[in-house]
Order: sequence, then structure tokens, then C-alpha cells
Amino acid sequence: TKEYRTQFLGMPMADEIKIVAADFKIAHDRIPSILEARRKSLMELYQEKLELFPGALEILQYFFRNKKIALASSSSFKLINFVVDRFNIRKYFRVLASGEEVAHGKPFPDVFLHAARKLMVKPEQCLVIEDSVNGVKAGKAAGMKVAALMQTVRKKEDLSQADWVFDDMEEFWRKMSRPNKA
Repeated sequence: TKEYRTQFLGMPMADEIKIVAADFKIAHDRIPSILEARRKSLMELYQEKLELFPGALEILQYFFRNKKIALASSSSFKLINFVVDRFNIRKYFRVLASGEEVAHGKPFPDVFLHAARKLMVKPEQCLVIEDSVNGVKAGKAAGMKVAALMQTVRKKEDLSQADWVFDDMEEFWRKMSRPNKA
């Protein structure tokens, strides 16, 4: 169900598949083929339907001129590279960090802490922009400020750990680009 699936948003795919396999009593030896089939399906879906959130490019351009930017994702490098190349946004990121590089994926803070180390900044100097409950938890656990976007979450309460909650990236951009008029 959609409710069941929601718990996995922001979580590494391998972790998700292990939980689903346990919940549905799927043999452990089938996990690698399920994982590969899911990655392949996602890449096909991303090629056909994935779009940047409205306002995302403006935010990247703004931060690129003023800050160091990292993309810290639970996704594999294969998926991360596919997305940044598909949208020609690789140039905006000094660092790409994958859940593949760390011991624990979101909701653990590992990928955010890893990205901060690669950027050579302290966690408390970082702002995480997230659209999942697991991502918000990870950002806060890393000691970072978190701006949460409601784009993939149904209830604002689910993001209550965030420092700020916005309906979407466009609202975040409006308030960030004109902070005295918000």
C-alpha cells in the first residue's frame, strides 16, 4: 500500500528491500535480483517521468554562487549520476555523496556527515533540504539545520523535527530569496 511504501522514503534501496523481504517472507537469496530489477525500473521511470521540483534550479543556482553544495542521497551512485546528468546539474555540486559510501543510510546521519566532511565544513554550518521523514531525521541527527518540503509527505506533523517546513520548493525559494518579506 501507499502507507506501507511511505516508511521507506529517503531510505537506501538495499535497506528497503531487506525489510520488504522480511515482511513478506521472501528468500534472502532473491534480494540481489530484486534489487537490480528495482534499480532498472527506477532508471526507466526516471528517464520517462522524473522532473526537477519547480524552483529547484533557481535554488541550485543561488547556492552555487554563494555556498558550497553537496548532494547527499541514500541512492546508489548509479542513480545519482543518472539524475544529475539527465538534468545537467552536476556542475552545481562540489560533492556527490551516496548511501553506498557509509555504514548506515537514512534515517541515520552518516551520509550527511560524510558529505560535510567531503565539503570540509562543520555539520552545524550545514542546511539540509529534505522531502522525506527519514531524511529530516538524518539531518537533525547530524546536527544540521533542516528545511523540510511537504512534496512527498502527507502530514506536516511527520516533519515536525525540521527547523522549517515548507509546502514545496517554490515556497522555500520565495521565502529564502526575500527573507524580510516572508
